[in-house]
Amino acid sequence: ASSSIKDNSVYLLDNGLAMVIWIGRSVSPQWVADVFGCGPNPSHQELLNLQMQAPQTNETSKRVFAILGELRRASIYHQHCVTVRQGDPTEAQLLPWLIEDKLQAMYSYTNYLGYIHKGVLSRNS
Repeated sequence: ASSSIKDNSVYLLDNGLAMVIWIGRSVSPQWVADVFGCGPNPSHQELLNLQMQAPQTNETSKRVFAILGELRRASIYHQHCVTVRQGDPTEAQLLPWLIEDKLQAMYSYTNYLGYIHKGVLSRNS
């Protein structure tokens, strides 16, 4: 959920049709410069207009583009990738896609089968 998002992090949302890179406001300007190819101290305008173009020559950029490439290869669609900065008005379009699993602990396989079995029995009663 949006309450779990940290402003010093970067998140990738892939919904199968498009990818969104959400960039928190406290993410290092150097990381942004490395990945998007803007100067080491990007201006406010540059930060508003970040676009995924070609990978830069540094390792950070190459890793990000490798991840995007793998996700695109696994999809039948070429997913367009956009960036959203924290606090940007377009962020409101991203937030509905975020969900949070409310389970505090994962079921083991045995517990999950037991849960399903109880559900089947209760429907048949």
